[in-house]
Amino acid sequence: MHRDLSSFSRHSKPPVTQCKKDLAFSSKSLVEQKVFDDIDERTGIFASDLVTQDLVIEKYAKNDWKIDKAKESAAVHALHNMGANTGCRLRVKFKYSPTYPGGAEKIVNESWRMWSVRNHERWRGAPSDEMRAELKKAHPDLILKDD
Repeated sequence: MHRDLSSFSRHSKPPVTQCKKDLAFSSKSLVEQKVFDDIDERTGIFASDLVTQDLVIEKYAKNDWKIDKAKESAAVHALHNMGANTGCRLRVKFKYSPTYPGGAEKIVNESWRMWSVRNHERWRGAPSDEMRAELKKAHPDLILKDD
């Protein structure tokens, strides 16, 4: 009876508290939680501002030589939810090491779609050489011109 409710509006959104954020985070899949944590902590493939969807799928969705489609979807969904921006395609060369014994190493030339997970404005129109150098932080097998 004595509480001031003059500023209360039943149509306004409830406040976003830390408890509410924690509850929303715990409702996400384990893959999404791991992607969120790694982006936030700048670890693994997210040490770089740039990442490729292929790298994300390789890290978070691959089980025993095959892609788990549910995990792939969750990983890409997490990128979108974290505000990652998809940008241009970038031609890259990297060393492919076979996972079976006796296989030969080879150089692979592919086109990858870049995603920026932070500093979006910087990477929107960046030269491809700068993008390759940034990507190399997360993908050490990448071959740059001076390698």
